[in-house]
Amino acid sequence: TQGEFKGSPGWPLESEVFKRNVESTILRIRNHPSLLVWTGGNEGHARRELYDFMRNSIIELDGTRPFIPSSSGFAKLPEGWPASWPDNNPGGVYSGGPYTWQAPVSSYKRAVSAKDWVFKDETGLPSMQPYNILPKIIPDLVWDKTLPYPLNNTILFLGKENIKKYIVMLLINFLILIFVIYIFMERFIVKRLRNMEHSVKEIIKHKDLGKRLKISGKDEIGNLGKNINNLLEDLERMKKRLYNLATYDVMTGILNRRIGLEKLDEKFKNVKKNRGTLITVFMDINDLKYVNDRFSHEEGDELIKNVVKIIKNNLQPEDIFLRFGGDEFILGFDRLNLIEVRDLFADIDKHFEEYNKKNQIKYRTSISIGMVECSGDNTLEEYINLADIEMYEDKKRKKQFPERIYI
Repeated sequence: TQGEFKGSPGWPLESEVFKRNVESTILRIRNHPSLLVWTGGNEGHARRELYDFMRNSIIELDGTRPFIPSSSGFAKLPEGWPASWPDNNPGGVYSGGPYTWQAPVSSYKRAVSAKDWVFKDETGLPSMQPYNILPKIIPDLVWDKTLPYPLNNTILFLGKENIKKYIVMLLINFLILIFVIYIFMERFIVKRLRNMEHSVKEIIKHKDLGKRLKISGKDEIGNLGKNINNLLEDLERMKKRLYNLATYDVMTGILNRRIGLEKLDEKFKNVKKNRGTLITVFMDINDLKYVNDRFSHEEGDELIKNVVKIIKNNLQPEDIFLRFGGDEFILGFDRLNLIEVRDLFADIDKHFEEYNKKNQIKYRTSISIGMVECSGDNTLEEYINLADIEMYEDKKRKKQFPERIYI
């Protein structure tokens, strides 16, 4: 101090020690978030050399918070000395205790009740008993000169080492987050989509619309799987419908001409290869034109359906039964010989007679047939033509003898 109240103008004797303490103190606490203002002085002001060093060091080493020269004992700055920084206004002075640790709130209460200076030496904030209170707010009072300002490991929250640790931890957390997201995506999204893709490929590969995707979850992916299964069901129904339209006759439900002739040809080739027997029957419904003209075409359609139904009830699944066109039909048998096929149609004629008696309709339901044994070198088409010729011969006989039962 200057010694206005104590000591002499030479106080303190060790100027360099004072300067080092000032510099060290500034470097240690300049970055602390609670630091609001710098104050300096005690029982008067230090001599000009030391005062200027203290003031200039605060400006140079910190320069972010104001400096207020504050001394107890109402000691004012000598004339011409620079005052507070940066506004160069007079400093605050006050004297009196307490000289023990006080909670900051007590100093604020004193400032309000006694019009006291809050920022003052010894009893103000934040300069209350520096030696006693600094360890309470600064974890490490050792100045690390290897770290440039403001990277000071005593008080800087994100010092150089801390920044490194923070970056490393941030990177680790980021990698962990990426890994967790990857596991989540792989397990709950990618894996399910991959399984769905595999199932779709299997369905396409085997052309099996009857298969369905295994669905798990009620999220968007689960809904996607349900929609695909619904689409597969629609496609399967459409496929069956198209197959039926392409395979079966719409009115009668038996094989249509194209598919029926293909199946009959397959059976024909197989019989030839294995030296078996194939009986081909060409059939025609009698008096269909009369029924259409006399009653109606709807009644004629019912006649066709009833004839097909009666015949179908006497056939086996392996027998070929197709609608050749209009009222003409073709049948193929590889399980029966010619005599057995004749007996079969004799029984069918009996069923027609029973149907006629039972229904008491105004016209008689009957058929004409022609049959050939496909055992020679002719083609299937030639055998069908031969059976057609035989059918017309049978029709002539039935017109000549209408009550005669065909044997």
